[in-house]
Amino acid sequence: PSTAAADTIWQLETVDARGDVGQHTSLALDAADHPHISYHNATDGHLLYAHHDDAAWTTATVDDAAGDAGLYTSLALNAAGRPRISYCRRVSIVFPRPHIVTYLQFAAWDSPGDWQLHTIEAVGEDGGHTSLALDADGRPHISYYEAATGALKIATLDRSTWISETVDGHRVDVGQYTSLALD
Repeated sequence: PSTAAADTIWQLETVDARGDVGQHTSLALDAADHPHISYHNATDGHLLYAHHDDAAWTTATVDDAAGDAGLYTSLALNAAGRPRISYCRRVSIVFPRPHIVTYLQFAAWDSPGDWQLHTIEAVGEDGGHTSLALDADGRPHISYYEAATGALKIATLDRSTWISETVDGHRVDVGQYTSLALD
């Protein structure tokens, strides 16, 4: 290693210490190189968001609805530096028979305290593994695994409607641990 690399010291900081936090994290840097993080709190099943502004970390609860929200998060910042998060929420259903349903979700922040939450579709009991990318117009595109069919799918927001399509459904169990980039 070079001398510069050997002299590098990692700076460690605690972002959030409330319960069992930090699972399913995703990181993005804004134009000023400030970190933004989406993550899951396993203690209470909430989706959380944190960002640093050169002075301190600020944290917020994005989704605290019933179920286990914040699984498989993926974070992107739009051109204005506002966070967009894809994630999954797992919910226990008791009727007509006890089972678990996982929903593909999307959250967008545009002003303080104003998270817009979207439920896109059910993705089977163990579905998820989201990856989010924003196109040049700021429209979200989410690749994800649909466990019910074992397929890799993509969902795109077209104005106010989510459009989902299968990318690869010919093989069994494709799409887990997906990663998406747009050209």
